[in-house]
Amino acid sequence: MSLSPPSSPIHPALPALLLAETLLAHRSNALWTNTSSTPGVGGGSSSLQVPARCCRPKHAAALLQLKRSFTFTASSNGDCLSEYNPANTTLSSWIEGTYCCHWEGVACDCVSGSVTGLDLSSRSLGINGSSLHPALFSLTSLKYLVLDGNYFYGSHLPASGFELLTRLEELSLRFCGICGSNNFSGSGLSGQVPSLQNLSRLEFLDLSNNNLEENYLTMPVCTRNIPLGDGNVLRNLHSVYMSDNSFTGAIRASIFTQPALEYLDLSCNHLSGHIEEFQNPSAVLKEIYLFNNNLSGAIPSSFSQFRAVTIINLSRNNFKGTLDLYP
Repeated sequence: MSLSPPSSPIHPALPALLLAETLLAHRSNALWTNTSSTPGVGGGSSSLQVPARCCRPKHAAALLQLKRSFTFTASSNGDCLSEYNPANTTLSSWIEGTYCCHWEGVACDCVSGSVTGLDLSSRSLGINGSSLHPALFSLTSLKYLVLDGNYFYGSHLPASGFELLTRLEELSLRFCGICGSNNFSGSGLSGQVPSLQNLSRLEFLDLSNNNLEENYLTMPVCTRNIPLGDGNVLRNLHSVYMSDNSFTGAIRASIFTQPALEYLDLSCNHLSGHIEEFQNPSAVLKEIYLFNNNLSGAIPSSFSQFRAVTIINLSRNNFKGTLDLYP
């Protein structure tokens, strides 16, 4: 069939949220967190009691350092998206001398005693400083890190640190901005995206709705300036959500050949130039969102080779021609 670029964007917010819920449901059975007083991940309360041995002192100390680096914001209804309505906290369960695996938003592997998950999404947290505290990166056993929907406006992603989290499977810093506006782009974390090339286990990446820019210090495969690393390194990456930022430059066609990639959203940035033809497209890629950029030239005929795709949104660019999709 013949497909022209659609006239109006189809934003993947709902698929992204459903996918996030699926990821949470499939996290390792060895991870347990105290949710009895937390309205966060999974809902309800855990039916298992965390053993007293399940807390490494150095991890507890790092978490307490991280707590001291946060500010706690008063509740506000604002105009925020409903999914980001503030669920305020002072992290009152984070008390020195208590077991950190009982703390709000913390998950542990009760065999090794390591902190393996941290979900502090929608807690109205701010940063007392210009960037995330380095103590975060001493939690090298983290498998998931979710800080969505906090008030990190004006703060920068640190230039180094993420490369130490080599076990990370999920990284989500979506909409770390301010409430009270329907235009979230440019109101969140700023600066450059750090290199993720050491995160070979990474499966899910969401940095959307911030004010992040390009990084000229790396030579990534997928775009000229967005440092997602070498395609062979990030072979497990199946979801990339980086819409509503300030990325510039061209998209390297190799991103479309990532073997595990299913969802790609680079919409609402300042990407430009042509997309080159490519071979061996991802056999599992389902959704592509590139709308609201400055991309131009002919739509690559390579797009017709996708077998699993259900949505390609290229609107509000300067593409020419039509696209014949696999029936």
